[in-house]
Amino acid sequence: MHRARDLLWAVRLSVAGGGARCVAGLIDRTAQWPLVTATLGPTAYVFAAHPASRTATRRNAVVGHSVAIAAALASLAVFGLWDERPHAGVGHVTLPQVFATAVAVAVTLFILEVTDHHHAPSAASAVLITAGFTPPGKPLYGLTCGIALIIVISPVLAAAPAGAATAAQRRRAAGG
Repeated sequence: MHRARDLLWAVRLSVAGGGARCVAGLIDRTAQWPLVTATLGPTAYVFAAHPASRTATRRNAVVGHSVAIAAALASLAVFGLWDERPHAGVGHVTLPQVFATAVAVAVTLFILEVTDHHHAPSAASAVLITAGFTPPGKPLYGLTCGIALIIVISPVLAAAPAGAATAAQRRRAAGG
């Protein structure tokens, strides 16, 4: 019986997370706007798999990603990386990108901890920007719009069948 519920939960999680990425991808494809970025997956997962957690609140997601984007942009400015090529184009990150990424992630984590706005996927936004995958301009606007889309549809991601819980939550409740 538990395995059937675990399987049902896994299917629900897959449909919710995959569906959110599909919506973003279809809008991306139709509008020719880069909405599909690596940070959307973790954000969708948090909303779908852990809807009752602190990290899965809209407020924490908005604050978390906003802080990460601001920290990343500040790091780009400080380390002179506004026009740096993405590391995929060179095959590796540059030393300034290493330092900018470290600073942006550190600042993001510090601010989110101090303000009690935990949202782990936001650190991915800082990395994407500072490593050059999502440079300022259209790619960054796409990242921001993609995050906003996931946050807007988060109630759909969080909707679960009555009595549904993660496999780990059910095992803890059963004392196992």
